[in-house]
Order: sequence, then C-alpha cells, then structure tokens
Amino acid sequence: MINDASESHFVNKHPKNATLLAIYVTTLVIYILYRLPRRGAAVLLAGMRSILKSQLSLASLASEVPKDPRKLLTLYDLDPVTHSYVCCPACYHLYPHSVVKTKKRKASACSGEHSNLMENTDRGTSEDVPLVSSTPVHCIHRRVRSAAACGEPLFDTININGNAYAVPRFKYDAQDLKQWVGWLLSRPVIEEAVFKAFRRPRKERMEDVWDAGHLCKILLKKGDSERFLPGPVDETRLAFSFSMDSFNPYHMKEAKQTVSSTAIWLILINLPPHLRYRPENMFLAGIIPGPRKPSLSDVNHSIKLLVDVLLEFFEPGVWYSRTARHRHGCRVRAILMSVVSDMPAARQASGFASPTATFFCTLCNLKIQDIENLDKQAWPERDVGEHVRLARRWRDALTIEEQETLFKNHGIRWTPLLDLPYWNPILFTAIEPMHVFDAGLFQTHCRQVWGIDTTTLSGDGLILQSAKVIARPSTSELDKWYEVIRTTKDAEDLREQLKGCARDTLWHVCSDNDLRRAGNKWQLVGAIVEWVSRSVGGINSNKTWCMYLR
Repeated sequence: MINDASESHFVNKHPKNATLLAIYVTTLVIYILYRLPRRGAAVLLAGMRSILKSQLSLASLASEVPKDPRKLLTLYDLDPVTHSYVCCPACYHLYPHSVVKTKKRKASACSGEHSNLMENTDRGTSEDVPLVSSTPVHCIHRRVRSAAACGEPLFDTININGNAYAVPRFKYDAQDLKQWVGWLLSRPVIEEAVFKAFRRPRKERMEDVWDAGHLCKILLKKGDSERFLPGPVDETRLAFSFSMDSFNPYHMKEAKQTVSSTAIWLILINLPPHLRYRPENMFLAGIIPGPRKPSLSDVNHSIKLLVDVLLEFFEPGVWYSRTARHRHGCRVRAILMSVVSDMPAARQASGFASPTATFFCTLCNLKIQDIENLDKQAWPERDVGEHVRLARRWRDALTIEEQETLFKNHGIRWTPLLDLPYWNPILFTAIEPMHVFDAGLFQTHCRQVWGIDTTTLSGDGLILQSAKVIARPSTSELDKWYEVIRTTKDAEDLREQLKGCARDTLWHVCSDNDLRRAGNKWQLVGAIVEWVSRSVGGINSNKTWCMYLR
C-alpha cells in the first residue's frame, strides 16, 4: 500500500517573515511544552496582533496571526492522526464513530430502516438537519455465539440551549500507526539509527534485546529460509515491543475512589536504549477509558485494531513515497516482538492466566504446587502449537461456561496477538525489570531477608523472615491431626477430613515436614494430600514424628 504520510513533513511551512516565525514558535513552545491553556494561548496571540498593529511597518502582518492556537498545530502537523471509536462501557467492544449530516427534512429520531441508529436533531432551526451516526444505540456484541447481546447503552443524551444531542458514553481514539511511522522516518537521525540497529555485531555479553538472537530467527514466511531481519538495504525493517498498563488519570487526587485508564503503546526497539523510551519516540496506540480496567479478554478489542495494521506492515508492507534516508521512497515492513509490561498486564495481553493460577508460569507447565521446584530439567516446557490450539478452542467455545472450564483447566485464552504469524507467546512475553527487581525481588530482600522494616526484627540475611508470625497450635491439637493424617489411607477421604482443620495447624504440619506453605487453606490441604499419596504405604510414622518433635 502506498502511503504519503511522510510527504508533508518535508515541506517548509515556516512563514517567510522572521517576526511571524518568532511569534509562531514562541506560542507553540509555551502552548505545548509549558502547557499553557488554549485560552491563555489565544490571549497571547491577541497580544501579538495588538503589538503588530501598533507598528505601521508591521501592521500588515497582524492578519496572518491566527486567533486560535490550534491552527498552528494544524499548520505544523503537530496533532496526531487518530480514528475515533465508540467504546462499550460494559464489554469494551469498539464501533467506528462516524457522524454524517442528512438532507432529510423533519426525520424522526428512530424510524424505519434506521430504527437502531442514533440521531441528533437541531430543533432550533426552521429545517431539521439531523446528524445520523452509524453506531448502534445499544451494544450488539456477543462474547460467544450462543450468548445474548451485551445490550449496554452506548450514548447519553444531553441538552444544550434546548437542543438534544447524543454523546458517546465512552470513546476510544486510536492513533494511526502508518502516519506515525511516516513522521518518525522523516527525521534523519532517527532513520539512520533505525537502519543500523541490527547491522551491528552481536556481543557475547547480552546488553540489549538484539544480543539475544531471537529476533534474527524470525522468518519472512513459514517454511522459507529468508529471515525478516535485517532485510534488503532498499527496505526499512522495524521491530516493536508492546506495552500496556493502567494509570490513574487524576494523579491520586480523587477522594477515596479508584479510577483506572489503560494505555497501550509500542516501543521501537530499533532505536538505541537512550532514545527508545523518550516520549516523542514512543507510539501511543490509544487509551482505554476508565473508571475501571477492562477485565480479561475485554482488552482484545483494542489490541485487534493494532494487530490489523501490524499484519499489513508485515505483509505486504507499506510504501512511503519519501523518507529522510530514501528520497524516492521505500517499503517499510514491521513486526511485533515482545510484550513488556508488569505481570498482570503482560499475562492479560498474551492470554495467560494470573501468576496465582495452577499453571502460573508463561514458559513452562509447572504447577503452582511445585513452585519451589528449582530443578530446571524437571520443568515441563510449553509447546507453541498446543498453546495456539487451546487458545482457538477457547475462542470458538459455544458458551461462556465452556470458556471458563477451558481457562480453568489450561490457563490459556485467545488474544489477537496470535493472529500475527510470527508471534510466539512463550518467547515473547517478558516482564519489565522495574516490577521484577525494584518492586519485587529487591523489596523482598530488603524487608524480609535483611529485615529493613519498622514492623519486624532485623536479621543477618541467612534466614528469610516471615512478615507474619503464625502461632503454633497446642500439642494436643497437632497430635489429633497427625493421627488423622497417619491413619487415613485414601487421598480423597483425607482431603475431606482436613477441611475441618484450621489453616494455622495445616501450615505448621507443612512446615514440620518441609512441604509447601504458601497459598490458602485448600492449597495447604492439597500439599499434605499429595505428600501422603507419594508415600509408600502411607506416611512413614517414625520420620514424621522425628520431624515433628524436632
């Protein structure tokens, strides 16, 4: 596909007069960088016009100074190109939001073939010219084929000066990736860095994602020997990483309320690390409106918009009529590599279960009951083909109950990222280091291992300090349940009897016998039952009591 998005960035748009140029640049700097409100910028422009009119030699320039600062944004193409969608407040399904004017006189609000379309009518004019939206009034999305339509209202009606207007309850604005890439490649320094990214020698010591080698193994087509990267010199090949996270748009200033909006963005990993995460070099795909986070698969609607354009970038690619490095144009092709987010967001985007589910790991099928197993050779590896097959079963399920059963048994959901022919959910789901090290391991080490906490005693780092001391039950209480464990041979019978045991007692039974102590009461019961099942002829009573008495 031919795209002229970058042509406008090579046109000189500055006014010839130096005074006007100074006014334009000054206003834009204060308006954008220093976040001057639009009214304030309009006052600044009005003051500039007054100054020009006061000087006879400059009076003719006053008419070229705009009244609205947004005209300067349009002149220099500083506003991103976006596509607007109506977002369902319940299921987050998206509908293209296009409003057209009709010539029909006195059209009814809901009539005939347009009975499910929303209209806005200006009743204050002599001739009614309604605005008809192609979006349904209520959400018609079905989570599965046999389920009922969502039915959530998509519009609110507001009255302004006696006129009724239908306003979308939620909107989602998706930035145009083609336009953004065209703007990015019009910058000479950026395009040169993009071209050199994967043409430098790999280092033995991994310092960047390019040193891992996975990127260079992605093939252009399945069964073909041609690799996607680095590509021919007359083409530009891009590699992106995907990020998603929720944030509070009110900066924690709301009164005892939790509000979350969810942002989706791409990081161009062709760029060196010092340029990669600058705001001007990051692609903000869109922000899913709050006040709550989209749950589980609800985020798929927004991800699919991004996947659709990434599929076009991969095959056949997008032709740009001009870039900074290719004056006569070049084809640009792109891939999406890793998902780099915090643990909940990364799993949601990639279709994995939560880190507390049975299959907690995104790389292997180790169960959470065996989370203390540090023998890497014993970890059952995940298979990409099996993962995709289970994800499709979840997607094609006829009922929500069937989906829930499949997800509970396998911990895998469908994600639009699987539509990308090269995308590997097992290799390409990463956890960014801030949450892993700074907010996770480092915090645990400081507070629980070293005891750097006002609520616990300090330690020497040799023993992990528990944040909560669990009181040991009486000897008679422990004797009673050890007797139950020792005499009960059937696993299911033991599971049923242990339901009446207190969690603290179960915890100490596990602690005495070096069993897993993390999790809720039912996980502790499961650890004890599995221990009994593994023992030949039940529990070795001598070993048990030796550990217990010690």
